[in-house]
Amino acid sequence: MSTDILLVSDSASDQQNIQKILNDYNVLIATNEPEAMRVLEANKTVFLMLLDMDIPDLDGISFLQTLKASEKHNNLHTIVLSEREGLGRVIAGLKLGIVDYVRIPFDSYCLKVRIDARTELLKCQDLLQQSYEDAAIIFETIYMQVPVGVSIFFTDFSGLDGINGQYNYNPAYQRILGRTEKELRRLGWEGVTYPDDLEKDLENFEKLKSGEINSYSMEKRMLRADGSLIWVHILVATIHLPEHRGFSYITVLQDIDDQKTMTTSLIESERSKSVLLSNLNGMAYRCAYDPDWTMEFVSSGCHTLCGCEPESLIDNKVFSFNDLIAPEYRKYLYKEWRAALESKAKFHSEYEIIDADGNRKWVMELGEGIFDEDDEIEALEGIIIDITDRKDAEDKLRYASEHHWTGLYNLNHLETVLAEDLSDGTVLDSALISVNLNSMYSLTVKYGMQYSQKLTAEIAAALKKLTTGQRLLFATASHRFVFYVKEYKNKDELADFCEEIRVVVKSFLDMDRITFGIGVYEISEAAVDGIEGMLYSIRLASEEAIASKDEKNNIYFYDDKLEKRVFRGNLLRHELASVAEGEDQDRIILQFQPIVNVSDNSITGFEALARFESKGLGRVPPLEFIPIAEETKDIISIGNVIIRKACGFIKRLQANGYHDVKVSINISPIQLIYEEFVDNAVGILAEMNVKPYYIFFEITESVFSSKFERINAVLAQLRDHGIESSIDDFGTAYSSLSRLTELNVNHLKIDRPFIEKIKHVEAEDSITNDIISMAHKMGLSVVAEGVEKAHQFEYLKHYGCDKIQGYLISMPMDEDDAIEFLKLWEKKEAM
Repeated sequence: MSTDILLVSDSASDQQNIQKILNDYNVLIATNEPEAMRVLEANKTVFLMLLDMDIPDLDGISFLQTLKASEKHNNLHTIVLSEREGLGRVIAGLKLGIVDYVRIPFDSYCLKVRIDARTELLKCQDLLQQSYEDAAIIFETIYMQVPVGVSIFFTDFSGLDGINGQYNYNPAYQRILGRTEKELRRLGWEGVTYPDDLEKDLENFEKLKSGEINSYSMEKRMLRADGSLIWVHILVATIHLPEHRGFSYITVLQDIDDQKTMTTSLIESERSKSVLLSNLNGMAYRCAYDPDWTMEFVSSGCHTLCGCEPESLIDNKVFSFNDLIAPEYRKYLYKEWRAALESKAKFHSEYEIIDADGNRKWVMELGEGIFDEDDEIEALEGIIIDITDRKDAEDKLRYASEHHWTGLYNLNHLETVLAEDLSDGTVLDSALISVNLNSMYSLTVKYGMQYSQKLTAEIAAALKKLTTGQRLLFATASHRFVFYVKEYKNKDELADFCEEIRVVVKSFLDMDRITFGIGVYEISEAAVDGIEGMLYSIRLASEEAIASKDEKNNIYFYDDKLEKRVFRGNLLRHELASVAEGEDQDRIILQFQPIVNVSDNSITGFEALARFESKGLGRVPPLEFIPIAEETKDIISIGNVIIRKACGFIKRLQANGYHDVKVSINISPIQLIYEEFVDNAVGILAEMNVKPYYIFFEITESVFSSKFERINAVLAQLRDHGIESSIDDFGTAYSSLSRLTELNVNHLKIDRPFIEKIKHVEAEDSITNDIISMAHKMGLSVVAEGVEKAHQFEYLKHYGCDKIQGYLISMPMDEDDAIEFLKLWEKKEAM
């Protein structure tokens, strides 16, 4: 299809603007009627004429009548441009080929939209005039892919499948309105047109249907599926096809919602410009580009912003605007403006001014350069807004982000300072000192948050007195402080400073008997391993200091030993995690220590003692790897491995004819409170075909100091399944003997320290005999562990202890050795 458009206008600016916005078309120019006729005669491909009805000495209606009477030009489509045309003349003009009307001054975007829509309409009309087979293919492609909405209604027409006697909507139409084709057919275009715009649309449609007009266009609001309104431009025209009977028409719909909103905003902004300027929290200006920023225009907001009347700044009458700019920003501002003008970019800057009354204010300036046709700077225009309140709010937010509630700088700020010092190398030969007060959490529980926070704030204030320019203090957590010490002389200086810190903190915590720790991490080139690594190391050092439980020696310097322990712990965590995930489970090894019945000297059981065979560390004892497994919760899976291996040992015992020997298994508190522990344990016994009678679980006494009811309920469930339980290490932690009778346990194990105190059989200073007597009165059998001396055995036998275990009998043994030991023990007892 031709892209030739004839513009009839004597306005050079309109000619230039229209050629610019219609750069996709070949725009031909004529300034009067004779010239227009010559262009039309010479260019048979002109499909659209833009006619300026305001050209002097041009009778537009007469010109259109001439074209209508001509066989050559009676199908020419015309869009009228005018700023004076009334509605009556437009309607009259519609009978002379006028297809649209645009008021001058016109909106460039809207004019482009209308011409594009008209072009698409003409394309559709041309295509529909072609043969039915070609039309089916080409029309389908355009119909489905065109970026504007298209709706077609045919009646009594069978040439195109699927569109007979009904409305059809292309994908773009459905997308614009957010509705399916089925929904649009049901509602019709009347049902999705905003009620306030429906009457005008219906009026135009009736004229189209009656043949009074061939097409019409309008802007209207339509209802989307989500209930929102959208502005669209529609172009509706009848379709005339060969051998086609009945009324058919096409609607081209284009989304102009954004542009309508913009246009409405522009119109509104013109109407309310004076209101806006008068209420602007600042001033609008136009000034020269010179060192004084000589003002040519200043809005009334100048009085509030600058403390002077606008006339004072115009032409620098009293003083220049440069006089108001804070001195430290003047060169900076001129440099920033120069850079913006060189690149013709928008200007945006924030700086301080000093108003006529001497008040400092933060302002934000937004502006741009105005250039003439020779690309020379005419002036600068923009607005200057008072942002003092915003800056104050930002300062408060910045303070909050960088400070702890004690008023000290927080962890975020410490990380920022360390990052800056790391980047320039000044962090070397510095040190971090952590004051760990985590034990104060007990005060929160005991006395409440208010007491704990008050005490923390007092400590913070006291520690702050120790700061200097080279000793910075940060509150990195609720009960943790860190000193960042720069350029210290040697380790002795750090130690002396730590002692100062210890004395200060101790004076606050002695009354409540709260322990604390001071950790030191020296930052050297060899030690720098990133901020996260440094903070992790200092935390470990402070925790190590607390763990010492020595008030006089609670200062710990991070060293290779701690680093090795950390490395060792991390390695164990990694390897234990693999075991918990089902890999390398053969690295969990059980050793077995025999338990002997005191009355007949027979071996009635074994305690299963877990060991871990580490790839990197060799054999690791339970006191080292079990706490790590508990910390990571991997003990739940590893505990199941231990139970399964113990059941395997029981099966071997029975295979060797030992059907009365039981095995005890140590159970972690983490396992006990795990919801599926009982089901897992019972399930493993069933899987291994081991009766519950042959095992019993040992639970450390300390677990009953908390969650008593929950743990005791688990023991009851185990008992219901036939699994017995024992209190391990009795006498080391659990203080409430009155509740011992409530526990669902069967055995009591006396801890090693009580056994070590037995000097001779009649030892009156030992309370072990009282423990045995008390346990028997409560119906519990008693096992003494850690028995190494014969006199200890005789003492326990004398006072009725039921069973013993310890090096006097045997050290823990591997599985094969334990079975062989059992055989040898039987032979020895049989002799």
